Amino acid sequence: MSTTPATRKAALWIAAVFLFGVALGGVLGYAFTRHRTALAAEGRTEEARRAHMVERLDGELHLTAAQRQTLDQIMTGLQGQYKTIHQQIDPQINDARQKARS
Repeated sequence: MSTTPATRKAALWIAAVFLFGVALGGVLGYAFTRHRTALAAEGRTEEARRAHMVERLDGELHLTAAQRQTLDQIMTGLQGQYKTIHQQIDPQINDARQKARS
């Protein structure tokens, strides 16, 4: 079976349009999900984020009240450690960012 150049060209166009659609869908899906996640995280306080994490883990692991309390204490300590690290490193990051912009 021989194909004509026009048939081959049409098949290439269809394949190209299909691949472009897949790539565009992937990029837009990623961007939408990332934007939505960022918006959800922006409006929450540290307490709200911690409570959400405890709730999520409780739903997955079916924790007892004592385990929930222990997990909340662990998460509180972890957030404090993160905050301390950010306070030390953020000025260095901001300096590097300013140098790069200059």
